[in-house]
Amino acid sequence: MRKWKTSESDPLRIHEIQLDGCKIGISFCPGKVQEFAMSGPWNRDLDADLDVIYSSGYNVVLSLIEYREFEELQVEGFLESAVQN
Repeated sequence: MRKWKTSESDPLRIHEIQLDGCKIGISFCPGKVQEFAMSGPWNRDLDADLDVIYSSGYNVVLSLIEYREFEELQVEGFLESAVQN
């Protein structure tokens, strides 16, 4: 039996880069659900992950995944949730 990683068991990690006084955070897709990821199965909570991003001082989220990946990672509500939060 594979152990699923969640937002609670594996809190979102954000790696920071400082650039000309700006703080840029880099992380994997918030809220992703991916059973067969190379790093093991994930079942994250989108709202919990977005809360971590916001509480870490970020006010802009830029996604670099392709539109088809929103469905593959089961985060179709990502854009609406990110805007609302």
